[in-house]
Amino acid sequence: SVDDTLKAQGLLMTLTQAELIALQSIAAGESSRDLALRLETDIFSALNIRKSMKMKLGAELDADAVRVAIYAGLCD
Repeated sequence: SVDDTLKAQGLLMTLTQAELIALQSIAAGESSRDLALRLETDIFSALNIRKSMKMKLGAELDADAVRVAIYAGLCD
């Protein structure tokens, strides 16, 4: 619905650039190691970025985060 889309887009606006990349990475089915390589950082930092992104989105599971990405129009 329009409400879900607007809510999801609003949530994405709270993310840092790194968190947005983490969301795109999860949506693409990438591992935490892939994310670390993408962000040019270590695995520990990548996991923390992923964790903070999910917290901001209110996502318990990766699937919950991906759902927000889909509603926001981040995924094709």
